[in-house]
Amino acid sequence: MNWTEIIGHEDIIRRLRAAVKGGTFPHAVIFAGMRGIGKFTTASVTAAALLCESDDAPCGKCQSCRALRSGTHPDLFSIAPDTSAKQPSIKVGQIRQMLGGIALAPMLSGLRVIIIDDAHLMNVISPNSILKTIEEPPEYTVILLLTVNAGILLETIRSRCEIGRA
Repeated sequence: MNWTEIIGHEDIIRRLRAAVKGGTFPHAVIFAGMRGIGKFTTASVTAAALLCESDDAPCGKCQSCRALRSGTHPDLFSIAPDTSAKQPSIKVGQIRQMLGGIALAPMLSGLRVIIIDDAHLMNVISPNSILKTIEEPPEYTVILLLTVNAGILLETIRSRCEIGRA
């Protein structure tokens, strides 16, 4: 997966690439926009670029890129709503399990990247469970929250994240 797979959003992609390359990527970013606009694809490519070992990230060739392609990268965490319930939501158990994993230092890359898809579907307790990590993340952690509407997220979360809208 690489930047050329993202259609449109040239300004956003340019800024993301510059932040990754310059080492100035924020610790938490909200990707907001309507469903189907490419938030997950953009977050996935951004995660690949952050975890890649090459200056031309994502290169698709290094050990990290190969692990991402095979779905076995130990430093990438992805959370999505539990759809088995009548009302899909991201449960506090999912957040706590992820937090336990990121407490450890990265195994393959210099970072750990967390993608929370449909972050607006976190149940009542989940946002408070992740708030402390967003406020004071481990230095090696980047959190990408994807949502159809950033305004639905807690103000305390929004105020601690960069917000990109597509």
